[in-house]
Amino acid sequence: MPETVYAGFAEVVGKFPNRTALMRKVDGTYKGLTYVELSQVVDELAAGLAERGVRAGDGAVASSSRHQKV
Repeated sequence: MPETVYAGFAEVVGKFPNRTALMRKVDGTYKGLTYVELSQVVDELAAGLAERGVRAGDGAVASSSRHQKV
């Protein structure tokens, strides 16, 4: 079992890189986001948090609406 949520996610990305991870509505049409594409978004978010001083072991809260742009 992976030690972190991110490690588990990375395993899934490695196994199913081109499978659809989630669907989002763009200009009235639903479009898929692959695991590789979602992983890039996650990595960008992590880099942004690190730039703001968040480090491994720190607590953080994520909040989003159902109407989020990805």
